[in-house]
Amino acid sequence: MKKKGDAASIIGVLNAHDVRYLVIGGIAGTLFGSPYPTDDLDICPDRRAVNLKRLAIALEELEAKEWDPRKDTFSDRRWDEETLTIDETWLLDTKFGKLDLVFNPTGTEGFPDLRRRHVAIEVAGLSVPVSALEDLIRMKEAAGRERDLLQVPTLRKLLQEWTAPEGL
Repeated sequence: MKKKGDAASIIGVLNAHDVRYLVIGGIAGTLFGSPYPTDDLDICPDRRAVNLKRLAIALEELEAKEWDPRKDTFSDRRWDEETLTIDETWLLDTKFGKLDLVFNPTGTEGFPDLRRRHVAIEVAGLSVPVSALEDLIRMKEAAGRERDLLQVPTLRKLLQEWTAPEGL
């Protein structure tokens, strides 16, 4: 079921179902100008029950299957509010590509924490809610993985560019 990712289509389905979420991870960095490639969409959804119901409906429309990276296998699930409370992280494959649900990203307190400073970025006619660059840096540093730490200097430079007063 592996395929090239179409993050815009996944975001379109999430937005159509009024799912509250923030884009985090590599695509968030890309939206701020990072050159580091990624092949999946990472989101941090709001955990409130009404949102989990909306998310479950969106996942059904996306034909989301759970991916087990250790075995490189996929399993069908019936997505509902209760299922989504079982785990903190879900690695999924959808008809549009990979989607990771991360309810409590490393170094954060989840959606309420990240929502405080998030930004909306327009992409392909979609309003994309994105974790603030400062929070993206915080998550990368807290994760401590080599591939994340290698991105931090670039993200810090982008942060300076995004926060510099215009005309300078």
